[in-house]
Amino acid sequence: MEITDLTRYLSYYAPRIHEIDLEDLSTTFTLEVWQALQALTNWKPGALTPSARKVAWVLAPRKATLFKRSKQAVVQAFPYFVLFVGSPTKSLHITLDSGVPLQFTSARSAQNLPHSLEEFSLRDTGPDPMKYAHEYISQFAFRWCNLKVLKVGSIGRSAYKDLSLLPCLSSLTIHDLDGDWPDHDYQSLSNLERPEYLDAISMGSFPSLEVLSISSEDVSSFTDFLQQLPTGNRIHTLKCQLTSNCKEDESFDFFCAIRYHCNPETLRKFVLKETTDITVEEGVESLDIDAGEGLDITALFRFPKLESVSINLSETVNLVRTEVQNIAKSWPNLVKLKIDVDFPNSRIPMIDHEEILNLLYSCPRLKKLGLRFDATRINGNETPANPVNDIPGPLEKLWVANSPIYSPMSVSIFLKKHCPKVGRNIIPFPAKDVPHFVPMALYTKRWVRAKEEYF
Repeated sequence: MEITDLTRYLSYYAPRIHEIDLEDLSTTFTLEVWQALQALTNWKPGALTPSARKVAWVLAPRKATLFKRSKQAVVQAFPYFVLFVGSPTKSLHITLDSGVPLQFTSARSAQNLPHSLEEFSLRDTGPDPMKYAHEYISQFAFRWCNLKVLKVGSIGRSAYKDLSLLPCLSSLTIHDLDGDWPDHDYQSLSNLERPEYLDAISMGSFPSLEVLSISSEDVSSFTDFLQQLPTGNRIHTLKCQLTSNCKEDESFDFFCAIRYHCNPETLRKFVLKETTDITVEEGVESLDIDAGEGLDITALFRFPKLESVSINLSETVNLVRTEVQNIAKSWPNLVKLKIDVDFPNSRIPMIDHEEILNLLYSCPRLKKLGLRFDATRINGNETPANPVNDIPGPLEKLWVANSPIYSPMSVSIFLKKHCPKVGRNIIPFPAKDVPHFVPMALYTKRWVRAKEEYF
């Protein structure tokens, strides 16, 4: 590389670059080249891309196939991300390995990161990501006056205060929530009783937060975090992703925490899902089951502005007729409802096509529906009983999981009549590698046939 090459780049190409994404590099410049670039640009932040508004710097080597020399070059390149991050930069994504001293110290000492950052993502592939995240947040949070979107890896209670004071933070994503949090038990409270600890919560916490997305191994971690939020918060989207099996005894406190800490005036979207692989788990479903047992979602009925509700866990909700009636009455603006369709189970559904009709003719905006229901009694001549509306909602997608079905033709007639827009978007649970004589495999084949008969 000649000086003339750098001059031409800086004068012509550099101002035209608005986005940088460096990820999974197998090699890069030598340390000497990086040092020369820094010296020739007078150590100015963002000198190589002065107009870049979005920068992703993912140089934590993860490929075992890298040659030792190439890996060393990638590691040594990490500190020079400041050459790409200048005052126009609004979005910055950094992935590092805090176990590598050079990456740890360079990220901690990057004092010239722009104060105007609006979006920041920090992932750590090191051995103790929570400790590093806490230290980093405590060091830099006071500078994030304009930060609107924050995505972090593993954090716990010690980072909460710094995060809660960010004035413009509207979206917070925590990929691995953990740590020792205060625990408040609801088991001894009556339905009308207000927990005393609510009075001690600062009403100024998370003043602008609207979207909260958290992942954890335990439902109790979701509960503990929610219990720190002021009751008058502005959260309209709550997403909770569980990376282990849900425990029913933990879910009670979780839904109670939602009841006491989410705002009925703002909450519009709720997601609770589990990412475990049901095909490799044993003993998820008990051999001795009560027909009516399931997760109690009654607490959600106090949020009349909910538009999207998704609950999909190995521990089922197991909806009953009265709950579907409450859904139709409590959430008139419902656009998406998806419950118990990501995991197969042996239970006979407690609801049937009548509850489907109730939802279709009570929710005029319903576009996506996912429920396990008993479709075995459908004959194609069904009509809604006492419908709220004369026409069904504009349903465009239907998840049916392993819902029992006998007659594909009758179900097809039913769907054409009451779901005229759904078309081929009927999604049964995949029955790959399931023996053909197993009920779930037969149900899947019948739903596929019903979808084909639709046309």
